[in-house]
Amino acid sequence: MKEKQNILKEEVYIKKRCKWSLYTRLKWKRRKDIQAIISEAIKWCEQKWGPNNRRSDVLWIDISWKKSECAGVYQYQDNEITIFVKEHLTVRDLIDTVIHEYTHYKQPMSKYAKLLEKNGYKNHPLEIEAINKAKTFRKECWYNIKQNIWQKQEKD
Repeated sequence: MKEKQNILKEEVYIKKRCKWSLYTRLKWKRRKDIQAIISEAIKWCEQKWGPNNRRSDVLWIDISWKKSECAGVYQYQDNEITIFVKEHLTVRDLIDTVIHEYTHYKQPMSKYAKLLEKNGYKNHPLEIEAINKAKTFRKECWYNIKQNIWQKQEKD
């Protein structure tokens, strides 16, 4: 009887999770769910755009729960993307940041400082490209994430 109750609770939980949208707020969501979204978004980016051919080392992903002045950062020297979860209100914000930082990973970052000095942050061509790519692909990425996360849970 107790086992049946646990199965029913899990089914209800999965149905509730399927109601997540791009505008779902993250504040009271489980870390496990947020980490799964980030992980699936990174996988989607890797499948969509592939690895950075200028780099031979592994791309590191750091999910930070600390407060920060930015939503995410790509550290060229370490080949690491850091996502600061507490700086995101919604699923959409989180996905936008992952796509944005993955775009920086693919860009020629050796030119970043010169372009920043010349154009400033708001008019920086690499920033503009990353922002536009996030806006363009957020829905496609989210659709893929929903399919992957909830299909896996239904199989388990």
